[in-house]
Amino acid sequence: MSCPTPLPPMIARTGRIVHMDDACLTVRFERQSACTACRAAKACAGNTPSTELVVARPPGSHYRCGDSVEVGVAEDAALRATLATYLVPLAGLLLAMLGAAALGLAEGAIVLASLGGLAAGFLALRRIARRPALQLQPALLAAHPNLHQEIHS
Repeated sequence: MSCPTPLPPMIARTGRIVHMDDACLTVRFERQSACTACRAAKACAGNTPSTELVVARPPGSHYRCGDSVEVGVAEDAALRATLATYLVPLAGLLLAMLGAAALGLAEGAIVLASLGGLAAGFLALRRIARRPALQLQPALLAAHPNLHQEIHS
């Protein structure tokens, strides 16, 4: 008898199913009540009033609109995507700035080169973000059908 493969550590959030079809579920995440009191509320994506996400419907699953489900993404994939998002444009900016300074250019030219490097970093990020290792694949982690509530759209 083989043991199921354990899931990697996940970043999870609970939401409600608002639409279903044969292959997908649309899950709506509402703002948490604690978000308004949090110090990081202005910068946090969890503070949006409501967000919807379409996830693949597992085969043989029995869901209803209004069921509460837990959706997650792998922590390591989220970390890789976050690091790339910040570090690639920053590296472009710094490399262009250092290169322009090493050439002995004037301050204005260094600033322009830095902005060009930042733009190049964003373009490089756009290419890099297409790699499968940086794709965030949300997955259904758990269902809570006992929390079913009727949703009127």
